[in-house]
Parts: sequence; structure tokens; C-alpha cells
Amino acid sequence: MVCVQLAAQHYGQGASTFEQLLKVTGPLLHDFLLRLDMELDDDDFDVDLSIAVISYLVSKDRSESDFTPWMEEAKEQIYNAGLKKDFSHSAPVVPGLLRLLKDCLLTHRWEDALRVVQSVTKEHSGTASAIWKGGSEILYADGESNSHLLELLVNQLKNLTSEYNYKGVILEYVFYLLHQGRTAEALEQMKFKSITRGLKKTPTDQSRYLDLQYTLYQGMVYYTLWLQAKQYMEKLKEQEDGDPLLHASALTWDEEYLQSHATRAIEAFRNVETQYGVWDIFVTKYVELLEFTEKTEDAYQVLKVYRDHHDENPNAHKMLYKFMKRQNANRGDKLKVLQDYVKLVPSDELVLELCDLLEENATDAEGDLIRKVLQLLFNMLDYACWQNFEPPWKKLETLLEKLGKDDIPSVEKVWSPRHDWWPAYHFTSSVIQTADQNLLVCKMKLAHLLLGAGNTFGEEAKKSLNEENLRHMEEFVCHRQNLGVVFHKK
Repeated sequence: MVCVQLAAQHYGQGASTFEQLLKVTGPLLHDFLLRLDMELDDDDFDVDLSIAVISYLVSKDRSESDFTPWMEEAKEQIYNAGLKKDFSHSAPVVPGLLRLLKDCLLTHRWEDALRVVQSVTKEHSGTASAIWKGGSEILYADGESNSHLLELLVNQLKNLTSEYNYKGVILEYVFYLLHQGRTAEALEQMKFKSITRGLKKTPTDQSRYLDLQYTLYQGMVYYTLWLQAKQYMEKLKEQEDGDPLLHASALTWDEEYLQSHATRAIEAFRNVETQYGVWDIFVTKYVELLEFTEKTEDAYQVLKVYRDHHDENPNAHKMLYKFMKRQNANRGDKLKVLQDYVKLVPSDELVLELCDLLEENATDAEGDLIRKVLQLLFNMLDYACWQNFEPPWKKLETLLEKLGKDDIPSVEKVWSPRHDWWPAYHFTSSVIQTADQNLLVCKMKLAHLLLGAGNTFGEEAKKSLNEENLRHMEEFVCHRQNLGVVFHKK
């Protein structure tokens, strides 16, 4: 949201801040808003109010003669965009104006954006949302110097029941307040209740979705207040100086405050795990609060249900695994959850933990276990992000060194599809130049095991080894030759 700063940089001759604009229009606009607020009762209050506010802001200190040439140029841009040149009807003009408004906002042409909004206010068909969002964006951009005007505009807009839900207006404003660190004000805004006028509208999927968002973000505001209080309490407990009675009293009050916000946030987050969509950020906070209130089983059920309802969402599996790990759950249960996750994200670092769990819970035959671990490691290392990360390479090297002749088919099964492209992908001159000694030695051993003695990578990498590592590699090659176990095809 960016709009009142739109006026800031270009409005007037050399004006660089919106504050300069308000020197002319600010007090008058302030009085104008107050007069509207007093004179218009609820029955008369409609979208015309927002039109009046924005029109007043834009047109003040701008003559018609100054405005007309600019608007003609704007219309020419609309025409060039492929719209009809007949501007006597709203239909062809409004889409072009909105496209022009979008361009002005994205390029921070604040003065031009204000002029477009002024033109949009003259078109009464389907423009309320554009007036709200475009006008608010201008004010949000320089909210510090226009906070009172911004609050007045939002308070007027959220009472409208025209083309948009008041909750959408409040949410936009709440995001701005949270960005400013004004959490308590954000909470007060979310307590607003609209007065329903006329017939009650039938809920739509869009309105239900907005209602859900509104409730969840209300929970997020309570969570933020809870977190701030929690951090304050932790600091307070570290302080030993001062009156002991006052200190104990403050801790007791803060504990009640903490519990109150935790309870309200939990209530707002309730049943989010069953809702269609991706709600990861809310679920994590929900679980954190449940753990704080020592409702561990409830937290587990939330994560389990969320995973079951969103089984294609990798984070749903990952969050459940992380929770089970924190709670020292049964290894077998953790293993199953982690396996499901790795199927969705074979490149995650948790693959290494899965390999460890498989080895610890060795219920499979040894050959099956080796094949599973090999497949996991090779799949992980197919991704470029792990090219210079030593742990998976070290784990693969250690595993291959343990294997004997009976395991050759298992190795060939995972290596054969990669034989043609892995050398140019992982065993290259750039690796020799950038890898540290430990990673380089590890990759040299793997190249020897998979590509054979005398491979190009190994011979070139020898030149970069220090004396100790060079001697170590020579011992490794001699040992492998004595074993006679060859994984590569001769």
C-alpha cells in the first residue's frame, strides 16, 4: 500500500513530501471530513462519501485548465492501449483508467495517480474498490504525517456497505498498523462491528474466505501481543533489583495478561487445521500457544489433522515431524511421517535424519535398507544446492566404503541413470577450485568408487591436495584395490 506519498514527490513545483501538499489542503480537508462526519447520518452514508473525500484531496489547488491537458494525454494512453476513443461512456474509460492508475502506482508517479483517482471518482460504475484501494494507497505511503487523515478515511470507508466488505478495509489498515509496530491500535480496529443495513446478504465463498482471514489475523494480533508480553516477562524475571513486592505483583499481572491473550488467540485459530487452503503460518502459532498452555495432545491433533487434510502440502508433514521430534515421539512414528515428507521434498536436509532413522530402525533386510538409503542420498545430491555441502557427501562416501561385492547391484541401480551426467555436474574443475580440503577429498573418494582409478577428476584434484591429504588418498586407493570391490563398469 503506497498511495498518499504518490502526491508527495511530484505534486506542485518541486514538492518532495506530502507534507508540503497538506500545507495547502490538509487543514481544509480535515475540516471537510469532520463536517461530513457530523452532517451525514448512517442512512445517507454511501460510496459518494469516499468519492467526495478523494475528489476534494485531488482537486484542491488544481485548476481545470491545468488538469484538462493532462487528462487528454491520459486518454490518449488509454486509446493507444487498444480501447475505444469514444470517452462519452464509462465502459471503455474505466478499464483504461484503472490500468493507468496501476501503472502510476507501480512507478511511484504520485501526482499522476491522484489525478487518475480524481477521474475515476466521476465514473460511478464498479469503481468503489479502486477509489478505496487507490486513495488509501496514497495515504498509506506517507502515513506518519497523515495518520489522522488516514484514520478518518478508514473510519468512513469501513462504514460503507457498497461493493466491498468492511473487513477488507480493516484488514488493509491493520497490516499498515502492524508494519508501524502499532499492535494495540490494530487490535482495536479489529474489534469494530459493522451495523447491517437492509436485507442481510447471502454469504458467498469469497465472503466466507474473508471472514476466515479476518478471524485468523485477529488471532495473529493477539499472538503478537502475547509474544511481546512473554518477552517482557522474561526480561522482568532476570531483574533482581527493586522492590520484591512490586516485582512479584508485576509478574502476576503479566502472567494473567499473557494467559488472556494466549486464550483469545487460541480461540481465533480454532479449527484452522480443517480449512481448505494453506494456513501454515497460523497453524505454527496455534501449536506454539497450545504448547505454551501445556496442551500437548491438542497440539499434536491439530498438526495431525492439518497433515491429513493437506497431505500435498510438504510443510504440513514437516511441522508434524518437527513437533514429534520436540516431544521425543516414538522412532517408528517419526520415521513414517518423515518418509512421507521426503517423498514430497527429496532435496530437504531432513533426508540425512531420515537416513539415520532408517539405520536405527532397521526392520528391513540389510540389502533393502542399503537400497533405500542409497536412493535417498543420490536423490538429494541431484540438487545443485548440496553441491558444496559436505554432510550428504560424507554420508554417501561412508556408506559406499562399507559395501561389499554383494551390494554392487544396489549401487549400480542408483548409479547407472546418473553415470552420464553426474561427472560433468559434480566432479568438475570448479569443484577443485572452490571446495575445501575435506569436501575435495570426499568427492575424490566417491569419484574413485564410482568412476574408477585414474579418473580425470581425481588426477586433476591431486594437484590441489596438501601433503597430508595426498598421502591419505594414496592409502585409500591402495586399500580399495586390495578389497577388489568395483562399483563402476569397466
